[in-house]
Amino acid sequence: MPEWEQKSSVHYGTFLLPTSQIFHDQVSDVLDGMQDDNLKLVAESDQLIREYVAKLLSTGIADYFVKRKTRLIARFLMEIRKLTGLHDATLTECITPENFQRCSFAAEMLGGFDTETLSYQNLASTLMTRTILRQVSKLLKRDAIDRRDEDAVKELDRFNQLCVTEWKSPDTLPEQGMDLEVQAVSD
Repeated sequence: MPEWEQKSSVHYGTFLLPTSQIFHDQVSDVLDGMQDDNLKLVAESDQLIREYVAKLLSTGIADYFVKRKTRLIARFLMEIRKLTGLHDATLTECITPENFQRCSFAAEMLGGFDTETLSYQNLASTLMTRTILRQVSKLLKRDAIDRRDEDAVKELDRFNQLCVTEWKSPDTLPEQGMDLEVQAVSD
């Protein structure tokens, strides 16, 4: 494991483990319980978001928080699509070193970042989005390891290294991450 990743390995390590099929079977039930809108449609149609929901369910997170995180990552994907004009972009396509700056910008926009004052309306949303992006990148890395795709593993390691070096914030600390989760879901 690269040295830059060792500090957060426990926090994100569970996303490198396989998810039991029982949780994949529950994804539709959780998504069906979401408010009917564009966010729900995005979440239902994106395979990586569905995988993320299954992983969250497997960790024992309450359905309410699973739905809130799902809506946040769907909002992120919609923001990326708006920024790039690629209306069919998938979350998997976003998680690359080449798209890191777009991911950063979209996460900032979700937090209501004001470029003039350099302040956020909801910093917690930005930090939670960053955390979710790191988590889903681990899901992609697990898949690349399963496929024995060394190039994809290296690319995902590069994406995570950018996350660690560019997003120097408390979102990597589990104690503070819990507070951020509560704040982010209240938007």
